[in-house]
Amino acid sequence: MFPFLPGLLDETGKGGYSSVYSAIWKGGPLYYDYHSKNWIRKTDKKVVLKCLITSEFLNVVKAYLTDKDKIILEVYGISQNPDTNDYVIVFHINKMIEIYERYAKKSFTNWFYNLPTNDFIQQMQLKINYYYDIIFEWIPYDQLDDIEEIGKGGFATVYSAIWEDGPLYYDDDNKEWSREKNKKVALKCLNSSRNINERFLNEAKEYSIDSLNILRIHGISQNPDTKNYILVLQYAEGGDFNKWINGNYENFDWTNKIKVLNNIINGLKEIHQKKKVHHDFHTGNILFLFTSTSDICDYTRISDMGLCGE
Repeated sequence: MFPFLPGLLDETGKGGYSSVYSAIWKGGPLYYDYHSKNWIRKTDKKVVLKCLITSEFLNVVKAYLTDKDKIILEVYGISQNPDTNDYVIVFHINKMIEIYERYAKKSFTNWFYNLPTNDFIQQMQLKINYYYDIIFEWIPYDQLDDIEEIGKGGFATVYSAIWEDGPLYYDDDNKEWSREKNKKVALKCLNSSRNINERFLNEAKEYSIDSLNILRIHGISQNPDTKNYILVLQYAEGGDFNKWINGNYENFDWTNKIKVLNNIINGLKEIHQKKKVHHDFHTGNILFLFTSTSDICDYTRISDMGLCGE
């Protein structure tokens, strides 16, 4: 059990059941010094705190401890906030962030670190729990090729594009991070978004880095000509429900209908667990990542998360 870390918290994310903070643990964790043959503490250690609002706190801790092959947040222990009496899981700083920071230093020049979105990107990265979660990142616009308009609405225009370097993924065979080259993505370009505002950041937050029910987000970019900011999202090859059903109605039997319905229900459940509602939910915002009915239950996504609200 750790002493609580007063006055050192910086909230970086909040959901329906948890809040995420970064903090400095003054005493620091114990580690074994092979030179002195003693256990010593590494003081002033940066850590991640997750404050959970759930009666299943110990079961959540156990899940982190027993699924070490897939979870990248290493648990140091637990603490308790003396003001709220909420229990807190104390994690080693996210390995994913350390890896990305090393990558960014090699790949980007100083302008990257002065971006107004830099703090937001770090906040999104603190949400990562698993190796298969998406690493939210800044994506330089010159990495996006073959840009084609595929849809237009009152607030945004959507394009398809090829991301030259592609997203990072964990290569379990080689135990290292690699990039999926020439990845097809969707670009949602918000009108009049030259300045980062709360609406843009809130929409980015509502997309997922790990869900099987909500469209995932790779990161953000900016058009150097219009200066508008861009959400870089999963590309849904099958299109929306209306388009997809036209090519698959003959194979859309009751088994597949139930699978799709279950996926939609789970997606709405995720939204409602955050105490929010999708204010523009219709068949045009149900997307299919692929054109066929194969593995349909894994590739149905809810999109257009910008209108989610309390």
